[in-house]
Amino acid sequence: MADAEYLRGRYRTASDRFAECVAISREHGFGRIHVANLPMLAFTLKWCGEVGRALDIGLEAIELAQRVGHGRGELIGRNAAFECYRFQGQIGPAREHAERGLALVHQLGAERFEPMILLYFAELEHIQGNQAAALATARKALEGCRNTGMAFVGPKILGGLALVTNEKTERHEACAEAEGLLAEGSVSHNYTYFRLFAIDACLQAGEYDEAERHADVLATFYPREKLGLVEFAADRGRVLARVGRGDKSTELIPEIDRLIGVGEQMLQTLKVADLHQARSVLLA
Repeated sequence: MADAEYLRGRYRTASDRFAECVAISREHGFGRIHVANLPMLAFTLKWCGEVGRALDIGLEAIELAQRVGHGRGELIGRNAAFECYRFQGQIGPAREHAERGLALVHQLGAERFEPMILLYFAELEHIQGNQAAALATARKALEGCRNTGMAFVGPKILGGLALVTNEKTERHEACAEAEGLLAEGSVSHNYTYFRLFAIDACLQAGEYDEAERHADVLATFYPREKLGLVEFAADRGRVLARVGRGDKSTELIPEIDRLIGVGEQMLQTLKVADLHQARSVLLA
């Protein structure tokens, strides 16, 4: 049930189901079921905005998986931990989990995960300002994704490429291809990851109308699930697009302040920095 809800994008419902599964398996000593589902609990909690708890559970999942030799459980736990550290701008721990994750991919022969982890490295290079390395790695990730199939993470990889490239045509083509794949139907995480990347790619490029459009689409993703990270990303995208267009409306300051508070609570350190910068622009 939890996996089915995840595939549908109902991450809060999936999180509840994964939590129930973990509790039952722990109570009855179903060790391998426990270790297989614990990292997915971390992943779904992240979308709910509970990033601190997601990190704690992800690290616990890694430790348990190593103890019993459950490579896939460790891999997913590493992926969850990477994302939580990356949110906070903690490059060292994030890179450590990405490197171990890539080693596990090769050890397990889990080829479809390799493009996703290569994109992790591209994201870190981008954060550190290493544009050439970020772009080369993102392009390599996309090439690998085309070889293994675009269904699993194709739109996500295309979104990441759109973020790290400085070439307008490449960015537009990546976004157009991703939206085409999403229109045909895709795994739920592609709908959220792509929009997160696309919002920032468009903000970075000064394409504020497009950034707002992506934010509006993201906001329609299962709103009844109350996914804190999704809501924050959509609201942040909208307000930064307005500031980017030169909007000086008085209601923007309290909205930015609200988002800074929400973002800090969810450990969105890098995203909050952009909000502080926008606030400074409005007060200048």
